Formats: sequence, C-alpha cells, structure tokens
Amino acid sequence: MYAFFSLAGLGSVIAFFGGLVWLIVALVRQRSIINPSVTVLASVIVFVVVVIAQASLGSDDASNESSPASSRTAQADAPSSASAPPTPTPIYSGKFRSEPAPYGYSVVHSGIEVTVLDITRGLELPGIFTPLDEGNEWVVVKLRLRNQGDPDKTKRYHTSDFRIVGSRGIIYDDWFITPNTGLNLGSGEFFGGGEVDGNIVQQVHQDDDELTLIYTPAFRGSRYLSIEKP
Repeated sequence: MYAFFSLAGLGSVIAFFGGLVWLIVALVRQRSIINPSVTVLASVIVFVVVVIAQASLGSDDASNESSPASSRTAQADAPSSASAPPTPTPIYSGKFRSEPAPYGYSVVHSGIEVTVLDITRGLELPGIFTPLDEGNEWVVVKLRLRNQGDPDKTKRYHTSDFRIVGSRGIIYDDWFITPNTGLNLGSGEFFGGGEVDGNIVQQVHQDDDELTLIYTPAFRGSRYLSIEKP
C-alpha cells in the first residue's frame, strides 16, 4: 500500500514537470522564438525529473528488499521456546543416612531403581512365628523395583536387601518368617526393563521416628530412602 501511494505521488510530480516543459515548448513554437536558454532550461528540468524518479524507485526497491532480510535476521536471533530443554528432575544419590532420598523419590544402585510407594505403621498382622517385641509395632513399606540393565540379562532381588533405621540409631533387620501382607516382596529375578512391586515388613519401636530404608544389595554399599511421609 505504501509503495502504491509513493508511485502515485511520483507520477503527479512527473506529470507536473512534464506539463511545464510542454507549455514552455508550446510558447516557443507559437512565437517562433528560437531561444537556446529556454531549450537548455527545459532539458535541465526533464533531467532533474528523471533523476528524482530513478532515485525514488531505487529507494523503494532497496526498502522492499531489505525488509524480508531484516525479518529473517530478527527471526533467527529470537530464541525458540519450543527448542528449550526441559527442566531436569532433581536426582538424589541417597548415599548417606543424613541425606536420604526424599519420600517418593528414587535411588539407583547396582542397576536397580528403588522407589518407596507407601508406608503404614501399627497394622495388626498375624505374627505367629515372629511375635512383636514389647513396645514394637509393624511397619509395612510398599516398594517398586525396576531393572535398568540389559534386557537380555537378569538381576536378583530379596527382602533381606532392605533394612530400616530410625532416630534411635537401631537397625531393624529381623526377616525370619515375617507376617504375610498378601503382597510381600519375597525374592526373585527379573530381566532388564522388568518391574516388581511388593511389601517389606519389619517391626520397629513405637517411639522411633525419622524412619529410613536402607538398601544394601549383595554387600555392595548402601543407599538410603526416607520412609517418613511429608
């Protein structure tokens, strides 16, 4: 639209000066006057009009050509939100009892990912062979295990890989014939990519708090996960 109005204005200027030149020439012819200065003046006017016209057209062309380039440059410089990397999830190593993985977060040890799904204290469970010691209560921890290893190779897991420690500093690891919750973890073997859910059952003192799960597979060092709900 801007170019249209520019051309229209330029055409008006050319028409004005062209009419002026035509009038001068007509007067010269009518009076049969051959005046070199008049002829030179007319030529100069025509030359100026042509120069102005070329300059205007060149300016418009340059403006039109530079606009897309400027737009492309602006687009190239502008950051793309679609290509921005996602915010990474915090990773907890859980290597120290003083810095356990928060409740609900995972740790990875020896290629197995361990996540605490739920915890229940004070359940009445049939402990025929393992009665509760005085002042203790049952703790049921629901876990999820994932084998992150080779799909063609297996890894083993066992209830005895897990122990519990609380603020009293006592490690609870009595696994001899624990009560059955219907989904005890037990022991087994699974391929890479496999997943297992199950409960571990342990008795702890009723006054113990800040409970932490200790995961120690095959004496390869331990990882710690908080089992205290926030």
